[in-house]
Amino acid sequence: MGGDGPAGVIYKIYHAKQRMLSYNLLLVASVFLAASVSLIAIKLGAPYWLTVSLLSGLPVLLAFLALYFEMTASFELRLFLSNVVTAETRGLLGLGSKFLVLSILTNIGMNSDILVISVALGQEAAANSAIPIKIGSVLLALIGFAFMPLWSMHADSLAKGDHESVRKVSFLAGFVGSLVVLIAGLFLVYFVDDIVRIWMGANFPNQRDILLAMTVLACIVAATAPYNMILNAQGLAAVQIIPWMAFVVISLLAKFVFLSPGNAWFASAFSAAAYVVFVMPFMMHYAKRSLRIR
Repeated sequence: MGGDGPAGVIYKIYHAKQRMLSYNLLLVASVFLAASVSLIAIKLGAPYWLTVSLLSGLPVLLAFLALYFEMTASFELRLFLSNVVTAETRGLLGLGSKFLVLSILTNIGMNSDILVISVALGQEAAANSAIPIKIGSVLLALIGFAFMPLWSMHADSLAKGDHESVRKVSFLAGFVGSLVVLIAGLFLVYFVDDIVRIWMGANFPNQRDILLAMTVLACIVAATAPYNMILNAQGLAAVQIIPWMAFVVISLLAKFVFLSPGNAWFASAFSAAAYVVFVMPFMMHYAKRSLRIR
């Protein structure tokens, strides 16, 4: 939730053009395509690194393709060097580089479980975990869809000096958002056997446990997301980098040390625990402090 990858940029373009249906279709298509192609690769006996690459890389590739199409098809989005002011460019590049680092860290932290499981437990464990993890990733996508508008909303309110509305909206959005994610997650947990059986024709070991752990993680992320948006709205990317770096390093180390056959759901559980310790308190602290300083 901290930075912008290609999916975040294409979201903002579609949002500005009031084409959110296109964005939602892109999300659904990327998840379905990645899971389907990866399943075909598994059945064909492809090496695990190729299967994991397809599962993780296809959604990013689709986002890049959609972004490329929008940048080339829309006249107002084309970049002209003659319109670039050097001083402003340096400032934007400096801020953009920080958000780029933050985006890389958030993507590694939230989207690396399948790769970690494949390395730590092998291809079979990764294949068994991939589908429930992809289903659970819908919850994280829901968070991005619901909270990304707060970035511009908070920026507008802060520009007007309306700090109190930012506080109230953030608290309410975090509470309601985490509640909605919890309900959606429990719905998926309850019906996951039927969903996977209809979609894939078979069920996978521990899929309910994996999805339950991802629901807990998503609820925690949803509660924190409005405060990430407060920081993003003020361009405060640097203060988010260290907490996210600690989260990524510690959670990855814990997964490699403690993951064992039959407990792949620990991956999401470790992420949730590390998020509570290393990300959540710092994002809330920095966001609230920034509002007091302004």
